[in-house]
Amino acid sequence: IIGFDIIVRENGTPILLEVNAAPSLTIDHSLANGTRMKSIVDELIKLPLVRDTLLLVTSQLQETSRRR
Repeated sequence: IIGFDIIVRENGTPILLEVNAAPSLTIDHSLANGTRMKSIVDELIKLPLVRDTLLLVTSQLQETSRRR
């Protein structure tokens, strides 16, 4: 999993800000007072992303082992 940070201008033009080789997969963040809080947006995006990635990898592993 790699991460792309993109901002979209008012006219719809995407601008690539950075590429992360090891993006954070946590679904919580720290508030100013140190309290940890779950991010609903991160949960909705990251959990399916990790699940689908694992499904792709395991199906590829199963396919490779069947060919042997």
